[in-house]
This record gives sequence, C-alpha cells and structure tokens, in this order.
Amino acid sequence: MLSDDIQNIDNWKQQLKQFPDCISDKQINCFEAGDSRVMENLVLTGNNIYDMYFPDIPSQYNPQSPSIWIEFAAAAFRCHTFVRDLYSRATPDYKVIDAKLLWDISHHATIAWDFDNGGLDAITRGSVYDFGSVWNANFVDQIRHHLFETITNTKADTKRFDLPAMNINRARDHGINGYNAYREWCGFKRAQNFQQFLNFVNVEEIEDLKTTYPYVFCKIFHLNKVYENDSFIVDIQMMYVDLWVGINMENPVRGGLIGSTAACIIAQQFLKIKVADRFYYEHPGVFTPEQLRSIKSYPIRCFMCTTIEIQLMQPNPLLPPSHPGNSQLSCDQCQQFDLRAW
Repeated sequence: MLSDDIQNIDNWKQQLKQFPDCISDKQINCFEAGDSRVMENLVLTGNNIYDMYFPDIPSQYNPQSPSIWIEFAAAAFRCHTFVRDLYSRATPDYKVIDAKLLWDISHHATIAWDFDNGGLDAITRGSVYDFGSVWNANFVDQIRHHLFETITNTKADTKRFDLPAMNINRARDHGINGYNAYREWCGFKRAQNFQQFLNFVNVEEIEDLKTTYPYVFCKIFHLNKVYENDSFIVDIQMMYVDLWVGINMENPVRGGLIGSTAACIIAQQFLKIKVADRFYYEHPGVFTPEQLRSIKSYPIRCFMCTTIEIQLMQPNPLLPPSHPGNSQLSCDQCQQFDLRAW
C-alpha cells in the first residue's frame, strides 16, 4: 500500500541518519528517491513471497527473458474467485467497526481519508481476520454485477461490467489456447472428452461445461460429415473450453488454494522470474551476505507492525490467526530493519 511505502521511506531515512560516518546526506536523499522502494520490494516480494510460498525454486541465475506469460497474466493469476463482497474495518485491537462493499472501497476515496475510523489501516486490519472466498467457479455479486459501476448520463443510466466475462474475453483477445492444451503442457493427460476432466474437476462442474459450450456439439455434428477421424473431432470439442474457465473449475491441490493447472502455470512463471532476473535479490553479487541476512531476518509481520497502527500481528498475515502455528504476537517484539550492513 502507498501509505506503507511512504511510512517506510521515512522510517529508514531516519534510521540511516544514525550512521553519519558511513553514509552522507546525499546518499540518504538518493535512498529516499528510489533505493528505499527497491529495498522494500526485496523484503516483501523476495523474502516473504519466495521463501514463504516457493521455497523449492532454485535461485541460480539463468540468462533468459524474465517476461510475464500472457497465460499467467490473463488467466492463471486472475484469482478473482477469492474476492469478497464485504471487507471489514477494524480498530488497532481488531474490534470490528463495520464492513464496506468492495464498490464503496474502490469508488469512494473518503473511506481512505476517514481517519476517525482508521483510514486505510482499518481496512488492512480487517483483512487480517476476513477470510477469502474458496477456489471454485463462483464469483461474488460485486465483481459480477457492479464492477466499475458508474452513472453515465443525465438519465442516470447505470454502466457496469462483469469481471468473469471480461476475463474470458481478454484471454480470447490475446489468442490464449484452451484449457485442455495447458493440461497437456503441464504434463497432465490431454482429455479426449468431458468425462476425462474428472481427475481435476467435479461432475457438477463438468455438466456446467457441457451447458456452457453447447455450440461445440454443433461443430462436431458438422465436422462428422467432413472428417471420419473421430479422435480429431473429439479433440476439437475439448479445444473450446477457455483456460480461465477450466482452471477455475478445478479442485484445489492438496494443501493448496488453487487447482493443478493454475498451480503449474503460476509456479513456472515465478520460477522464470526468479532465475532469469539478474537483479533478483538472492543472486550472487546483488547483495553482500550481511545485507542478505538482514533482508531475510526481517519478517513481514514486523513490516506491518511498523507501518500500520496495530498491537498484534500473526507471523503470516495472509493466514488467519486461528491457523495452526499462526497465533498473534505483540508488535513490541519487532525491531527496526537493520541497515548497518549498508
């Protein structure tokens, strides 16, 4: 969050001033201008995402493109099934103030400036306890019927969008292949009929797919008069299932939140970013061993404690305090980020 960025820039600038013998005012100004944002991203993105969620990805630099796959950006990482309708606002000791609709938060800047009720910090505190929705093919009303909802003219006509429909159209605009093709790319068996989706998809979702893509059967009937190769005809049928639709109908992997095909694409993308980015923070020469130890020893819990008005925070803020081994700890236990290695 921008407010957290600004707070950390000021915190680290003041801390650097404690070392006048090794860093000048000019260097502090440079730190304020840009290096602090880099440092913050390293602490949060590098240490707390890769070490927490992708611990087995190798870190050896591989000089290939670290670019983002369109399959990742336009389908696999669009995890909108987790979005909620309502988001709680809470006090520093986590007493719920109220709950705001997603539309209100995204359209009314006054909520961010409502300092009597905690501003943006109150929403962040509420999110610590709010549970996300489960991974499935269901989406809340706020993103299906009220996305970017606006009044368009004097007649008060309402303009709104359906995010799932936009996701499907976006992938088609980019020419992304169908769900079945990426099952095969990930090493899973390419389905020859809808029933072969059963290894990842429930029977109910398969019936929904048959209803959602009825024109496929017309295509098959037409092709049957031209081609006598039944396997080719069935393969055409499977091609019509959109990637984003298919991955949202998959059951979550054991111990995870998302389905197998989405997990495959996301993991491969993060691996690509990590090994191909020569500035990735764990690669040799990017930081000294002392600097790297300082980064790795600073938990995301303490980052939130120092930038948000809270009293307690669990070790992993992305999991609820009720999760085993994730009980909340006092923010008084957090130390300042150690900049002595710089």
